[in-house]
Amino acid sequence: MVNFIWVSLVIYPLYFGYTGSDSAAATLRSILFLVGSIVTSIGIRMSKKIDIKEHLPLIMVLHGIFFYGSYAFLLEINPYEDRFDSSGLILVFLAAMAGNFFSTIWMLSFQKILVDIVPDENRNSFYSLSPTIGLLLSAGAVVWVGRFVQARGDLVLTVLLFSVLPTLAVAVVLFISLRDYVPTDKEEDPLLQHLAALDLTMGGLEATFGITRIPQKWKIQHVVKESWKELLRIALQDGEIDTDEHQLLEKIVADVKSYGELLENALEDGIITFQEHQQLVDERHKILDEAQFVASSDEKITDDEQALLDKLIEIVQRLEKLERY
Repeated sequence: MVNFIWVSLVIYPLYFGYTGSDSAAATLRSILFLVGSIVTSIGIRMSKKIDIKEHLPLIMVLHGIFFYGSYAFLLEINPYEDRFDSSGLILVFLAAMAGNFFSTIWMLSFQKILVDIVPDENRNSFYSLSPTIGLLLSAGAVVWVGRFVQARGDLVLTVLLFSVLPTLAVAVVLFISLRDYVPTDKEEDPLLQHLAALDLTMGGLEATFGITRIPQKWKIQHVVKESWKELLRIALQDGEIDTDEHQLLEKIVADVKSYGELLENALEDGIITFQEHQQLVDERHKILDEAQFVASSDEKITDDEQALLDKLIEIVQRLEKLERY
């Protein structure tokens, strides 16, 4: 919506204001497009390297400051006068390239998040509905902001209020929302590729240990999927899953499934009562206690088993967070 307002009310008048003619504005737009395509390709490569959870809010802040903020600064120190202004055009060019770079990163990163959090069966509906809602909101916002600009006549204030501040607000929302986000690793891990040589596919192991018996619609499904990969990496550090590790993994999966069933029952009415909460707490403790018991049943806990138990503590903490929403 911010971008829709920006394009509709600010950017094209600004291009003309610093060039002074339609032909020069068109030339500027072409140059920005050509050079911007190079900057965009750099942004695409960079988006593959960043940690979405850690860096995306910062990218949004930088986008707000170096793109929208730069234009606000330019309009304050050098208002356009509908004539050719070389110094103004240089700043417009630099701000536009910064915008291309940061917007490419955050848009691609946001799409990765949507792929992770939107269920496959709802994806078509989501991608059909969200642009429609965005367009309706943007159309109303443009009318309102346009009247604000006309009444106040202050383009700098408009940019600050309706571009910079909303972008910074989005960064804060992302920071809060991404605290519990667990990215899905779409690329095959070299360790998991090794399973092919052992004739143990991910699907085969999931079936063997009961992962496939956890319904897709359950709230714990995403946590289970990611946690399973982490446990599997640990168990396969030495290239095999021995008998002790096999028993431990089976017990963990069975107990997590029991916890998931209990959580689903508690959430049926949309409210987790005190009694249901206490049952969930007891079930989480049971996961850890029984895993510890299985690992120590031969009176010896190997390094791999201890690593699995340590990882299980993190997983149980993730499960606990699911009870809060």
